[in-house]
Amino acid sequence: MHKSCLALLFAFFVGLQGCGSDFVPVKLVPVSGNISSAKPFDSSGLGVMFVNAKGGGSGIAKVESDGTFAGEAPVGDCVAYLYGAAQEGADPAAAHADSGKSKTKKAFWNAETSPWKMEILAEGNTDIDLSLDADTASSGAAGGHGAK
Repeated sequence: MHKSCLALLFAFFVGLQGCGSDFVPVKLVPVSGNISSAKPFDSSGLGVMFVNAKGGGSGIAKVESDGTFAGEAPVGDCVAYLYGAAQEGADPAAAHADSGKSKTKKAFWNAETSPWKMEILAEGNTDIDLSLDADTASSGAAGGHGAK
């Protein structure tokens, strides 16, 4: 029994060495900007999710009724997409159902299809323009560039 406990303890510590050894926490920084569109859109209950392109973290920004947003995003290359937060504090992952009620192109509701790709600077970004008129057919479109 004693040897099996030692073996389990050894395996546990070896496992800890491998788990998360490449994990580097991503710093969240302030971001703000505007969602723009040639056509009127309803921004009530919307949020913007910023996801680090390497999968190292995410941040959110609440969208105001005038289309402006403010929140946090991870430093580095990011993709942004919309989520429907029917109420403040709603789980963004569960809110994709709201995308079916929206007249906004479905591409803007998913990290894999969103054209809003940008670099989030270490000091944060302001004046990010996320255009709903961005070309969603081409991958890597610069729909979110206006990031400063």
